[in-house]
Amino acid sequence: MLKVVKLKEEQEKVLFLPAENPIQIKGVAGSGKTTVAIYRAKHLLETYTNLFIKENKVIIFTYNKTLRNYIEELLKVMPGIKGSVGLNIKVTNFHSWAMGYMRSQGFNKYVASNETTDECIRDALNKCREKYGGKKAVLKKKNEFYKDEISWLKGKLITKVNDYLEAKRTGKGTKDRVTQDDKKILFDLYVYFRKIMGRRKMIDYDDFATYSLSYLRKKSFQNPFTHIVVDEAQDLNKAQMTVIKQLVSNKTNSITIIADAAQRIYKSGFVWKEVGIGVAGKRTVELKTNLRNKSTIAAFALSLISNDTDAEDFTKCEKWLKGGKKPKVIRCLEFENQIKSAKAIISDYKDSSPSIVLLHRTWKGVAKINNGLKDYFDLQIIKPSGKSNFESGIISITTMNSIKGLESDCVIIFDVDDKIIPSSAGFNSENDEYHINQERRLLYTACTRARENLTLLVSLKNPSRYIDDIDSSLYIDSKPGSYVVDNDDDDLPF
Repeated sequence: MLKVVKLKEEQEKVLFLPAENPIQIKGVAGSGKTTVAIYRAKHLLETYTNLFIKENKVIIFTYNKTLRNYIEELLKVMPGIKGSVGLNIKVTNFHSWAMGYMRSQGFNKYVASNETTDECIRDALNKCREKYGGKKAVLKKKNEFYKDEISWLKGKLITKVNDYLEAKRTGKGTKDRVTQDDKKILFDLYVYFRKIMGRRKMIDYDDFATYSLSYLRKKSFQNPFTHIVVDEAQDLNKAQMTVIKQLVSNKTNSITIIADAAQRIYKSGFVWKEVGIGVAGKRTVELKTNLRNKSTIAAFALSLISNDTDAEDFTKCEKWLKGGKKPKVIRCLEFENQIKSAKAIISDYKDSSPSIVLLHRTWKGVAKINNGLKDYFDLQIIKPSGKSNFESGIISITTMNSIKGLESDCVIIFDVDDKIIPSSAGFNSENDEYHINQERRLLYTACTRARENLTLLVSLKNPSRYIDDIDSSLYIDSKPGSYVVDNDDDDLPF
């Protein structure tokens, strides 16, 4: 998957954007946003080292640990980013940086497990039921709903009930998920939950930003970085971006935001001006050329994402690579049929495709894929917590979330089932627009990782609703359990 890319056309102009004050780079999938992030960081480090009083320090914030590891590997091999220059560009993801900083300030609480968080939510629910009675519909939802709402409250830095009642629901779909009366009850649940977690000396990952802010706002804090580059910024929330803004030098105020709203898969729900970042007008550049996907894959993915209710806000893709084979949708009766199909695909492509990635919505699914294919191929599971080999010729398995920001010649997505994608756990109601959009973006992101070949292994009994979103003329729909080899390029008339 490791592929060194030189800047092309519209990417090059990013280097010459102002080095002071924020800028935004909006790019479609495959436009080379991560490559731009690295070159931008390098350019800022080399060009502006002598323009400021203190030593130039640059940091790249990434989406997750997997992407952080990938960028660190790229820094080792990209032209002109070797030796001391490469070493002076720090790469991290938000939670890793925040935990390190919090510990340096004497923080000594523990991060709660999912099980502990669920227990605390149940305890908070019991408190609310005692206060409001057990018949309230808003107190009969799945734990996932309460986690979502608590996460949104923390991400928006909301601490008062009136702020919650007045908050605009940016990033939560076109319809409000709860009434004003519901919000009053939910805010009480939020307060109870925080008290219960506090008594246990526990925090969750959404607390990293708020605790970091409390330390950063001390008078003794010195802004450590002259330039900050934020990759995959669309998945950060208001609290996290507020923290990041505190880290940049007041003399440069240099923050480069790189984002694609069509790939937003987490509950961000804010606009940049809420955190004091102004990127209007000439301070925003759009990258509209897809340099990764062949036209067949690009058309398939764009047909899928066009059904998103927020699609009008996405950067429009205007160019892509010509040619390519149509993606395949293989309908399988059982998971065993998916394994057989994947085995056939890998056998066909492993010699001609330098890299192959197998994706699933869940980590349990990743384990199932590994167990089904490990006797036939050398595999690696890409986990956020470990180092991965990004060289060519590796067959990798990971989740749809963890592949974000990466790419591969051949991508196979397993279990495209309506109970798996969209995940059944995240529904607030039967037709929860927000959750359906969010999961569609996740599948879109996964599909756009493929450079040459894309296959979706779809449940025959319960295919994902997203398959119906896609123009059927844009893919090969195979018979149940079969694997169709298409050797002819289909150059779409784009």
